[in-house]
Amino acid sequence: MVLDTAAIQILFEYTCDDDLALFNELVDDYLGDSSHLLVELASASEHKDFPVLHRIAHTLKGQSATFGAETFAEICLKIEQIAKAGTLEGIDRLIDDLNSEYGDVKTTLLAEIQHLGSSH
Repeated sequence: MVLDTAAIQILFEYTCDDDLALFNELVDDYLGDSSHLLVELASASEHKDFPVLHRIAHTLKGQSATFGAETFAEICLKIEQIAKAGTLEGIDRLIDDLNSEYGDVKTTLLAEIQHLGSSH
């Protein structure tokens, strides 16, 4: 499961008060921020900038957990741990996995907006 639908429902109902436009704005902000941060993450890895790598992975982890993207958040946690350890062992595979998972999260979130729009 790419997204925890219960988390999406809670975010939509309670945080956005069933306001589809607000939810859409939150999703757009999350996707835009995440896309930008993924580029920065790859750059930090390339430059062996462990503090930046850790900070970006931590940020992505928290934002993604809010949207119920649990697998994405778990990959971010692994990257965070690697950066904290000061090593790059396995980082390329994790960044590839993260980019792939981001594509799935994006597709699923956009479909969820469509679903919520048709049901309200």
